[in-house]
Amino acid sequence: MLARPGRGSYIGDANIGVSTWSGDSWRRGGAPVWVGSLRSAARPDLLRHRQSGPYNTEQRPGENKWTNSVLARRPGDGALVWAYQFTPHDSWDYDSRRDDSADLVVGGRMRKVLVHFDKNGFAYTLDRATGELLVAERSRT
Repeated sequence: MLARPGRGSYIGDANIGVSTWSGDSWRRGGAPVWVGSLRSAARPDLLRHRQSGPYNTEQRPGENKWTNSVLARRPGDGALVWAYQFTPHDSWDYDSRRDDSADLVVGGRMRKVLVHFDKNGFAYTLDRATGELLVAERSRT
């Protein structure tokens, strides 16, 4: 995973990609890259990619980090800078493929954001540089 606490803005557990899977189910489950790496002109030091949710939930109990997530990595060494999981232990095939970059006013100030409309019924707005969750609202139809 190259999740290294203290490097970049990632401060979580270095083994979270393994410890949130029951037993050794991470060896059989995993999550393939759903959308290839994206690099924005505003942040050329980060690559973002989407991870899908693996199938067969009976073989992968636990939260299953980093499935159904967006991850940002440094292209030089591949280290995880930030990540956000939309639906832990996705048993419903909610893994969406699309994220849009935008400049939006959030909380009264202009932010460079990633907007994600997930199949779980929520619209997410994250800071593109830090992965900070700015808004998570139920989508309205």
